[in-house]
Amino acid sequence: MDKLNYFLQSPILSASGPVALILMISLFWWRAGSVYSLLERLWRLIAGSTDVSDAKLKAFMRDVRDLERFRFMYGLRVESKIELHAMLDWLKTHSVGIADAQHAKKWINIKNESVITKPTPKYFLKTVVIISLSLVVLGVSKELGSSKYAWLTMKETKTSFLTDGQTVKAIWSDWSFNAGQCALDQVQSMETGFSDKEITILCNAIKTNEMAEFAKSSVKLQQSVAFAVGLSAFLLMFIQFILLHAAQKADAIYSKVSKLKLSESQNIQS
Repeated sequence: MDKLNYFLQSPILSASGPVALILMISLFWWRAGSVYSLLERLWRLIAGSTDVSDAKLKAFMRDVRDLERFRFMYGLRVESKIELHAMLDWLKTHSVGIADAQHAKKWINIKNESVITKPTPKYFLKTVVIISLSLVVLGVSKELGSSKYAWLTMKETKTSFLTDGQTVKAIWSDWSFNAGQCALDQVQSMETGFSDKEITILCNAIKTNEMAEFAKSSVKLQQSVAFAVGLSAFLLMFIQFILLHAAQKADAIYSKVSKLKLSESQNIQS
């Protein structure tokens, strides 16, 4: 076994290291908004750990690290120490918890005068519609993936039907036929939408078991597609639930801040 390990390796395991590194760097960049801290570590690795001698540059680099750490940990957008301090003061003044602020970060911008933006009804409606559509797609994918019938379409007449290899039946109508009805020439009298040529082809395929084999392979492909579509719909729905929750948090913060400003205004007037 040791000799075999010397000559063989898993390409998946070999690639996992670089892929994990790229994902970690991408996550850091996405959260922190920059990679200056990583570049600084790379510089130290190449050029040594000699510290910066210039006091202003040293203070600047320290500020950059602080900003990156804040953005990475809390996800709130700040570009300078002034904005960072303004953000912390705003959170404290309006009694906004950091967890709530993290959820509502999409609508928080310290550069704006009001800082917090109210999510529009249109945004809530769009999110709910996407969730509803995702649920529909998820339900259809579940039915399609668990069905033993293959969903097929004839190329000539574009007529769609379901089949398990033994029976051909309509998707929406109530007609169906099998080998027995084919043998008695009962199919031609049905309003199936097939041409006579297509009926002959389908009946022969059922009789020779060719339809069963084709249906079996089609069902497997159908299940794979249904799983992929269903998984995509589930992930989309999950993301939309997160966005909906975030919008609700932002709306609650906006209401809280507005009430506080109104109360302060009334106190000044009185």
